[in-house]
Amino acid sequence: NIDSWLADEKYALYRQLPFVISEWGYDSNYNPIADTNVGAAHTIASIRNLVDQKVNLAFAFELKDGLSPSWGILTHEGGKKPRFFALKFLNLLRYYRLQVAGEGTYVRALASAVPGIVNVILVNYDPADKNTELVPLSFANLENGNYSLTITSLEGIKTKVNNITVTNRWFKKSLIMKPNSVISLELILKSASP
Repeated sequence: NIDSWLADEKYALYRQLPFVISEWGYDSNYNPIADTNVGAAHTIASIRNLVDQKVNLAFAFELKDGLSPSWGILTHEGGKKPRFFALKFLNLLRYYRLQVAGEGTYVRALASAVPGIVNVILVNYDPADKNTELVPLSFANLENGNYSLTITSLEGIKTKVNNITVTNRWFKKSLIMKPNSVISLELILKSASP
């Protein structure tokens, strides 16, 4: 709604200010679902949406639980909750954001690249916990050569595919994503072909 508010001339003075969300999270009331993979998927999907809204800063509430259960990404004792790992996944995105096309109702993505490496974070956020999705992936404009692909789940389970040969600058793969799952993909150029 902020864009429509700022369109009103009486708020013109505020148009150049940074867009800051001082608190955000799964629910404004304590909700144990926030401490599950649903909360983690919500975190990634929310950040994906915030990126396109050109938010300058968005502060997740809160870092660490108090004495009673609360909204933290860490328990009171410092244990890591699923939302912690979701936020940590975002560190895999580096340097140049890539355009992503074909996102659906539930499946969203963020992608980045550095020379020879493409990283993608995929999320299937579905609050109803019903929609398993077959996700077709196409990587375009790659350098022809030999690649490896590492797929990592939020739980840390890794699947590695070696000896992927890319010709015609394209690589395609399909993945099945359960509801409220988050995965990262890292496609690494091992050797270029002429």
